[in-house]
Amino acid sequence: MELFKLFDKLHEYIGHHGAIMFFTFGFFLLGGVLLVSPQPTVVSSHPKFSATYIVGSFAMLLPAVVGIVVLTFRSHRKGRQIQVIAWKGWDDEEIYGHFKRTLPDFLLYERGFDTVPRVTYRSDEFDVLVCDIEFLHRYHKSKQLADLAPLGAISDLWQKTIPIIRQKARVACQSDDGRILLGIPIQFGFQEILVNPTSFTGDFRAILTEAPATHQSKVSYSDFKLLDLLTKTNALIGIWNWYLPALSLLQLTEGVSLGDVSKAPGHVEEITRFLCDPTHRSRFVLLNRLESVSQALEDGTVGVVLGAGSWAIPVNNSAQARIKPIVPREGLLMFINCATVLNSADAAPVRAVPLIQHWRNCRTQSKLCDNNTFRAIPVTQESFNELYGGTHAHPSLFTLTAMLTKDGEAHDTSKISLRELPTGWRHWQECWERVEAALRVL
Repeated sequence: MELFKLFDKLHEYIGHHGAIMFFTFGFFLLGGVLLVSPQPTVVSSHPKFSATYIVGSFAMLLPAVVGIVVLTFRSHRKGRQIQVIAWKGWDDEEIYGHFKRTLPDFLLYERGFDTVPRVTYRSDEFDVLVCDIEFLHRYHKSKQLADLAPLGAISDLWQKTIPIIRQKARVACQSDDGRILLGIPIQFGFQEILVNPTSFTGDFRAILTEAPATHQSKVSYSDFKLLDLLTKTNALIGIWNWYLPALSLLQLTEGVSLGDVSKAPGHVEEITRFLCDPTHRSRFVLLNRLESVSQALEDGTVGVVLGAGSWAIPVNNSAQARIKPIVPREGLLMFINCATVLNSADAAPVRAVPLIQHWRNCRTQSKLCDNNTFRAIPVTQESFNELYGGTHAHPSLFTLTAMLTKDGEAHDTSKISLRELPTGWRHWQECWERVEAALRVL
């Protein structure tokens, strides 16, 4: 069993074929040494039956046996399953029940997560990945993604995508030369600032309590500077515990423009030092779970959450009466979730086509934006029209009407910037590790 554990550990770091090559070389070397080394002990009068010969031959055959057993085990374990890494809540039976009945020979396996997937993407454990669009080029440069362009059924989905997503996602979903299609949009959302107005004091509370259409033009990102929030509310100040959306939004509160968020590394260090300062870090808390965001805002434990958005507010829940998504007059950051196929999949990318098509059909798009955990916005025109029409109280409804037309295009006055992976993203990660070590999690 220890031998198999060692194989899996090597497999994680150097890949499937690398692990087999390592074992093969190691045991052939061991077997060769034993075969050529002189040994006096003999268990038979014939030299070929010497103990050394037997042990050496076994050592040379062992890697082949291990390789065959592991390959058989993994092949049996995966079978025809499509193994998926996606947002928590995407495993709801309502989303996949119809899919499983329509294509019974496909078995869906999904691992959900609250924030960032911490997995080794080169592992052949997974076939399909749902990720934020800004990571596609990073994964492509690491040769981790398959090309979806040859799959006509996937490419055709672009025509059924609302204009704002086609406009924002086209470049990010393609390789630099435009020849390779890296992913296809599945859902999107905005990074509003979430507040419980009753947790604030003075004139600012009065502004936040006004109807959204009234306070939209009055509120700026600068009103939520960390230093000022310490005096504007007596409640805790919540921050979504993922470096990319959190630091992006915090830079906006420090005066960075929407288009320059990923190009201002100096503010990241300044923000990190402020959050880690022992004199006031007890006023800040990190939120790891979507349920914690709505609960803490609803009961007033937290007065504001930075880095999340309306996708964290429950649908048709009393929380919507207490939690307000704020759209600052400078505009909003947008995120797009894309489905992509990993290069390490043990079958052709065409194997994942039915699943991606399922995510993009009208019924599933509606279910995804209403699921109990993560409530983003559909990207297909038909589902978007249903949501925009107000057939149900989706928490992003005000933001949608404020930023987009019913046809899915940006208003002339709307300022929307697609969130990007900063050039110094490793530094952002290092800074956030310091924040995680300094702040407590609620």
